[in-house]
Amino acid sequence: MSLSSVQRANLIWASRPPGPAGLWYGIGSVVRTIGRALDTFGAGVQGNAAHFERLPIPCTAVKVGDASPSVDNASASPPRHASLPRQPLPASRPPAACMSSP
Repeated sequence: MSLSSVQRANLIWASRPPGPAGLWYGIGSVVRTIGRALDTFGAGVQGNAAHFERLPIPCTAVKVGDASPSVDNASASPPRHASLPRQPLPASRPPAACMSSP
């Protein structure tokens, strides 16, 4: 069952947030400003270990013309700081409940 254009318009009108649009624009601006301030503070606390992403997330894999980036072997690992030494992983042991006794 499809909706008529009048029903669709009424649903769009009813889904709007309450209050004037300027109020929500102002609230969004305040939240973005607070987010930027927290990000700047966090980068200041981290010092030289802070990582700054140069590309916005939606623009990291963009199709240009007929060519698109290959993301088959992509991984979500954070960048390593060059001065951090590699730590060996501890040897894992199965839990005592999994060990069989003779």
